[in-house]
Amino acid sequence: NLAGALAYATKLLRHRAIVVVLSDFRAEEWEEPLGQLAARHEVVAITIDDPREYDLPDAGWVELEDAETGQRLLVDTSHAPTRTRIRVAAERMQQERTRKLVQAGEERDTAANGHCADLKIVEIPVDVQWEVEHHDNIELVREVHR
Repeated sequence: NLAGALAYATKLLRHRAIVVVLSDFRAEEWEEPLGQLAARHEVVAITIDDPREYDLPDAGWVELEDAETGQRLLVDTSHAPTRTRIRVAAERMQQERTRKLVQAGEERDTAANGHCADLKIVEIPVDVQWEVEHHDNIELVREVHR
């Protein structure tokens, strides 16, 4: 429960601290608790991704399971258009996550007392190229997908 953990950290920490959040940020409703935490502390949000979620190998029929919901799906990974649809959907999810992280950082600016709050977004890629984006004084480093 990412939202609950972020809310708990906000209540628990009485003095300004550096908080590192390591997550895939696929849970629901974490944006507001992250913004509240970043309003009082320096937060480093580290996103984790599995490259196989973007580029499925041609392995024939594969059963995929959503780790959060337990929902299962049978997918023919030898079908190129299916692999493309999955890659595009994964890239959209990543873009939406990035937008939400940036928004949490921007919302922090209105709630915080000037220099006392900060949100840094860091992504750790596995064996891929890096891409750096700048959004309102926030630097996003992410992997480039083929």
